[in-house]
Amino acid sequence: MSNLPPADVIDPFAGTPAAPPPPAAPPAPREVRWPHLAWDGVLVAALAATVAVLWTTGNRALPGSPDLAAATLLGFLPYLLTGMSVAVSLRAGVPNLAAAGTVFLSATAYAVVLPEAGTTIAVLAAAGVAVAATLLIAGCVTLLRVPAWAACLGTGAAAVTGAAWWRPEAVSGLGGGWAWGPVESWTAVGAAVALSLLGGVAMSFTSARVRLRRAARVAAAERGTGGAGTLWTVVLVSQLLAAAAGVMVFAPEAPVLQPGFGAYTTLTFLAFGMTLLGGTGLYGARGGFVGTVTAGVLILGVARHLPEFAEIVPAVALLVGIPVARLVGGPAPAAAAVPDVPEPATTTVPLPVVPVQPVAPPAEPPPVDTAETLPVRPAPAAPFDADTRLQQYWPTEPVPQPTEPPPPPAPVTPVEADRTGTPFYRPPAD
Repeated sequence: MSNLPPADVIDPFAGTPAAPPPPAAPPAPREVRWPHLAWDGVLVAALAATVAVLWTTGNRALPGSPDLAAATLLGFLPYLLTGMSVAVSLRAGVPNLAAAGTVFLSATAYAVVLPEAGTTIAVLAAAGVAVAATLLIAGCVTLLRVPAWAACLGTGAAAVTGAAWWRPEAVSGLGGGWAWGPVESWTAVGAAVALSLLGGVAMSFTSARVRLRRAARVAAAERGTGGAGTLWTVVLVSQLLAAAAGVMVFAPEAPVLQPGFGAYTTLTFLAFGMTLLGGTGLYGARGGFVGTVTAGVLILGVARHLPEFAEIVPAVALLVGIPVARLVGGPAPAAAAVPDVPEPATTTVPLPVVPVQPVAPPAEPPPVDTAETLPVRPAPAAPFDADTRLQQYWPTEPVPQPTEPPPPPAPVTPVEADRTGTPFYRPPAD
């Protein structure tokens, strides 16, 4: 049987009905912020407990005065800035594997330019290294269509190679061109902590996290102008922090820099270990306020006061930081469900439906009484006459026939031939 509606309800002038609207996407789950705050509290409490234990036991590992404590923290500052550089890049979902390389190359540029041009030009040279590294990463991602982490890794390797080639020997601490007393040391450490707090407060806003998460999720080949601008701004900030770490390498008065891939690997492990142990999420946009700085001080304190374990501290910090970041930062955010978009339907204005009037069947002819009807014999056909038929369709006048015989022809008089033998020649008359 047919599934078509009956004929009296079909409207041949009605348009295609509009498609129903797509189902609305479910709202994104609300982010939970308390694990990061709780972990920051745990790290601060652990640091305070460690300092209290060392102070009460009179351990020589603890600096005996605020001045010595400031000097110790000033030596930690380059590593803390490197960890903050990695933390900023992880917030955007682009792990800055070039941070350690930027530290070495900016420190080398600062050391080479400082004796000849002064502190200001040397700082600008270090910042120029950070800008050049950012442009190189952005160029690789935009032109070559490679992942950002691969571009960062290549840039870091190039920076370490350039630093080792530019000044292969160990560089002694130059004092940075400033007098690093206790006040300056505490100011520098306080500025680093304030910078970490400022970044945590900025990332506490939902709009900032959503913008960074969107920039992190979009593929390199599909990044638009807004997403690319946000991403490269974050990478530039990360590289500037690494350059600041390179400048702060020369704050102590000791040889602290030996460019090479061994130092690059150690510093990279240490920076990522501090960042992950500080609670920064593995999937971007999540993190605490002072977790990186606090975890960095704890890790560096262990490495300083337990020198027999100093070589394995970066690797242990990284291995412990991965599960911590997973537990504190949470799983990967679920991708928003994208409803199936139906094909565009033709929308027309429906005309008024005019009911179709049923058509009555034709009436049957009256019955014929065969008893009163006489048989009719057809008339005989006329005989076929060809002339009559031709005259009917092509009428012509009759041709007149001659009544008298034609007259006889005139007699022919023979002509004698002349002397030339020509019968039609006539001699001239005499």
